[in-house]
Amino acid sequence: MAAEYEIAWLSWLPIPFVLAGVYFSVGHLLQARLEWNNVSYAITNKRLLASRGVSKTHVESIPLSDVTYFKLRLHG
Repeated sequence: MAAEYEIAWLSWLPIPFVLAGVYFSVGHLLQARLEWNNVSYAITNKRLLASRGVSKTHVESIPLSDVTYFKLRLHG
């Protein structure tokens, strides 16, 4: 269609959709696997800290008063 109607950008139109499809099919799984080794938790007398990230570390802080329930699951 791009050659027939002489619209050059029309051939580039599906590329963002293909890239999004590749990311949603396998990209997020690869990202989660790479991030898995960098996940850590710490607890203080006031807060629960969670650290994660592959290249840039994200630290989340939750007050202990907000933690109402937890379940420990060991994964080998």
